[in-house]
Amino acid sequence: MPRLVASIFTAVALAFMGAASLAAWDQQRQLATFRPVPATVLSRDVQRQVTHNRRSRDSISYKPRITYRYEVAGRTYTSSNVAPLTDSGSETWARSVIGTYPPGPATAYYDPANPARAFLLPRPSFMPYPLILFASIFLTVAVGMFVLSDPAKPVPAPQRALRPAGWYELRPRRTSGDKMRAWFVLAAVWYGVGAAALGHYFTLARGRGPLDPSAIPLCALYALAGLVPLGTTIYFALLRRNAADARVLVDTDRFPPGKQFHVRVEQSLSRDLLVEKLQVCLACDATTKTRTGSKTTISTSTCYDQWATAMENQAASAGQVLSAEADLAVPDNQPGSSPDGFRDYPRYAWRISVHTSLAHSPDYRADFPIRVAGPAPQPA
Repeated sequence: MPRLVASIFTAVALAFMGAASLAAWDQQRQLATFRPVPATVLSRDVQRQVTHNRRSRDSISYKPRITYRYEVAGRTYTSSNVAPLTDSGSETWARSVIGTYPPGPATAYYDPANPARAFLLPRPSFMPYPLILFASIFLTVAVGMFVLSDPAKPVPAPQRALRPAGWYELRPRRTSGDKMRAWFVLAAVWYGVGAAALGHYFTLARGRGPLDPSAIPLCALYALAGLVPLGTTIYFALLRRNAADARVLVDTDRFPPGKQFHVRVEQSLSRDLLVEKLQVCLACDATTKTRTGSKTTISTSTCYDQWATAMENQAASAGQVLSAEADLAVPDNQPGSSPDGFRDYPRYAWRISVHTSLAHSPDYRADFPIRVAGPAPQPA
């Protein structure tokens, strides 16, 4: 399901970006190839445009309209195109535009391939670029669904550990490196799209008069929003510098309800740190589907968790391998893991989680999936 939603979001984002990019490229071509020609401004006014919206109040915008005449190769043309792209905005902005072109002589710019096409204001419109930035929200969310969501795959069986003997090792769902790389991809997509779009606008606008008033604030807001994936990338990068991924060992390769088992956590540190708390958790996540009228909601929540504190307030030196143990047990009254490929609801997934709180360092959190034996879940 997340992959389907991600594909839809990607298609929507690329459609918006494609349309806006074509408009930006067209205005770049016009600014580069249209030739100046003497013109005469005949009239000017501001057109009020109302966009009706059933769910909210109508939106009102204003479009400057300037009619001018020019001559190319002995033929006279009349046009009302103000800029390379049709644009509208506030009434103050529209009146400031027509204020720069009083009736009388002016300079227009015409298309050598089609002299009937022309404009007056040799300045790029900012209009396509917010559309590209808006579409980047959909694209980043879609990429996030691909790189951050956990694909439906079989729970790996515990592997017999070479050391110490008699233990089985669990595999993490995602390592700290996996998480860092995923968030780096999101930051790269976000800032990559923003740099390409805004860089194009600022390059095109250089030497062509004042910038659009909303360009700088939007640029700053976009950069600030990108600090979320960038900051998370830095978080995991700092964590990897301080602590390695935990190694989780169990004394059994089967987890039937009612049976107690032993968990051992080993984790090495790269510098001197205070381990404020190392906790181990046995948890079950339930994915359910609910219908309310015509609306269907699929949600995942923790339906059972059992925490054990394996270590607390212990100083550790660089290169030291932390070792902590805890006892856990699956209750008799909890459902077993859903079979691989189970498509109905509810679905149950069990995990052992490790949470290491480190002083003056990002905390470490990781999940290690396990399969709990028990009665097969029945569709709701």
